[in-house]
Amino acid sequence: MRFHAGKLAGICAAGLFLAGCGGNDGRIKLQFGNEQLTGVRRDMMAAAIKRFEAANPDLRVEMIEINSGKLLSMSAGGIAPDVFFMNRVELPVYLVKKRLLDITDMVQASTAVALKNFYPYMMEPYLFDGKTFGKGRVYGFPKDFSPDVMLFYNKDHFTEAGIPFPDPKKPYTWDEFVTVCKKLTKFNADGTVKRYGVSIPFPSVFFGKLIFSNGGAFFSDDYRTCVVDTPAAVEGLRAMFDLHRVHKVTPFPIAGGSGSSSGMMDAGEMFRAGMASMSFFGRWEVANFEELFARLGSQGINWGVAPGPQFGKKRLNVTIGPNGYAISATTKHPKEAFRLLEFLVGYEHQSEMARMGWNIPTRIDVAEGEPFLKNPDHPKGVNESFIIEAKYTVPLQTNPYINLWEFLGALSDELGLLDIKKDLTIEQACRNVARKVNGIIKKNMEAENQ
Repeated sequence: MRFHAGKLAGICAAGLFLAGCGGNDGRIKLQFGNEQLTGVRRDMMAAAIKRFEAANPDLRVEMIEINSGKLLSMSAGGIAPDVFFMNRVELPVYLVKKRLLDITDMVQASTAVALKNFYPYMMEPYLFDGKTFGKGRVYGFPKDFSPDVMLFYNKDHFTEAGIPFPDPKKPYTWDEFVTVCKKLTKFNADGTVKRYGVSIPFPSVFFGKLIFSNGGAFFSDDYRTCVVDTPAAVEGLRAMFDLHRVHKVTPFPIAGGSGSSSGMMDAGEMFRAGMASMSFFGRWEVANFEELFARLGSQGINWGVAPGPQFGKKRLNVTIGPNGYAISATTKHPKEAFRLLEFLVGYEHQSEMARMGWNIPTRIDVAEGEPFLKNPDHPKGVNESFIIEAKYTVPLQTNPYINLWEFLGALSDELGLLDIKKDLTIEQACRNVARKVNGIIKKNMEAENQ
């Protein structure tokens, strides 16, 4: 679809909305495409935008909520909002297709934000030198994140089994973890499982932790090849599936398998209902737990948090994030849009988000200060465990030629067959994944060059 200058002027004159058009009151109007929120988080963002407008009387912000698919379409058509929420999974596409504004010079001149304010690993996805992610020019800022494989455990189950609580600062070794899982798993008289030692709600994220900590990767450094069939990756995945197939301490980790929790309740619900003694979540789940167990009262579980178990020689956790904010390359008001971006990732707004306890702020001064780490209104000790693990947390590897969710879906689909095809080995499944994903990468690369 093409927009001609004459028609565009007519639209603005008629008072209809389009990003970048000036308002009738003489203020410059910015469109802000935010993530879809509910409840207090939506109210908080609306109030924050009003504060920004009050501090910037020459600007008027129209906030819309937008999903990733719509944003991709608007961006492809050159009509993306001036500033928008950036789903980190989609970030490589925007960078390769040059849809984000290079803000490097404005960042260097800013007194409100600087790269040193942010955790380096969380900043890396927003850097790009034209070929390699993680270095070069600046194209946005992360807002929050979490180590997504933190060990949540049922304190009462540990006490009942005579097992000391996990160290909140140091992860189990893999062998220690397996041993604890076995001690916590309970069986009925007929040999069926009464309570599992662990449930795994997000196996695709767990895949990444085990593979990366063992020295493996999803893709080659040039993004052209899927490498989940290498020994390091295969060994990591084998450890995960052995929890079910060999040790019998968890349901089949991919929903739909005959031994999975499918048909009863999902893996997260199993932990919340006391049917599994341990599980894995990110910081975002703490707020959900507090709300849920406040309603349940005495029926809620007594839980604690520790780092996820270490597999391989390297202590490492992973995050699907960090999501953040960026400016459209087509904005007509780059300087004004940058002022809004500064506000969104500035100390004041990040502090307000931190006090809500949803995730870890990406600003170090906020995350490790009063608004988050030292916040007396948050569960005691929980934030400290997350902050310690944050230093070992890296974003899941992404690829400009295949969406991360598409890749993880292909990986889960093939590995899910391990519960159906009993003669299928981990090695064969990983080779099948690599072959399928490499075909997708090749096709998308060829389309990109046409």
